[in-house]
Amino acid sequence: MISIILSIFLVACISGSFGQQDSGSTGCPQGWMQNRQSCYLTGERFNGQTWYSAAAFCEALGSHLVEINDAQEFNFIQGRIRAVSWVDGPWIGMIRLFGDSRYYFPSTHGQASDSSLNNQISQLASRATNDCGGFDKYGNNFGFWRCRNGGSPICEMEL
Repeated sequence: MISIILSIFLVACISGSFGQQDSGSTGCPQGWMQNRQSCYLTGERFNGQTWYSAAAFCEALGSHLVEINDAQEFNFIQGRIRAVSWVDGPWIGMIRLFGDSRYYFPSTHGQASDSSLNNQISQLASRATNDCGGFDKYGNNFGFWRCRNGGSPICEMEL
């Protein structure tokens, strides 16, 4: 709990994102990047977090771990991952409950709206032996990892 509070404090100090709007017309808090109707924050400086602590980190900022709904958003997120230097790969908001072969997005309790992407994720989920969604630190491999592995958050906030 103390590490989560410290992480939130550090985000406030580093990005100044609490209550401040970007000087542009994006509508996103300072330090966040807009794509379509969402704002995104890469938390590469907050490495070593479990999937659960990364999810709590995003929730404390009024957001959630990114939930990739279609191919365009997948490409945008993969591009952001590849543009940043990660110590650990980033966590995303995708989970399989208790070894269930299906995945879901925690904030909506749904799945990807893009049927092709949904099929791809569903195939990964049905073969996975781990339960929490993420990418490797290079943005090349996408899948399910042990939830207690170290990782970093990518947060999403809808506008």
